[in-house]
Amino acid sequence: MLFQQYLRRKPISSAWIRVDINKTGKVFNVQNDLVPVVETDKTAVKEKAKAKLITRLAAGKKARASVKGRTKETLLMEQVYWP
Repeated sequence: MLFQQYLRRKPISSAWIRVDINKTGKVFNVQNDLVPVVETDKTAVKEKAKAKLITRLAAGKKARASVKGRTKETLLMEQVYWP
């Protein structure tokens, strides 16, 4: 099972926890890439102070401009927190 970490209803990029369970229901592996609450609290405080948002259109333009290669099609855009 794979669980995504969220902050204020937005996913935190690369913040996951993976739990592997065998056929009998016993946990045999856990991989934790979650962001500690202390860090998410810092982000929330900084967000309130800055309150700088980027529009969906501007985000798409920045993403396409950073791609090296011929294909610059946007398949999916999602606003996330970056740890």
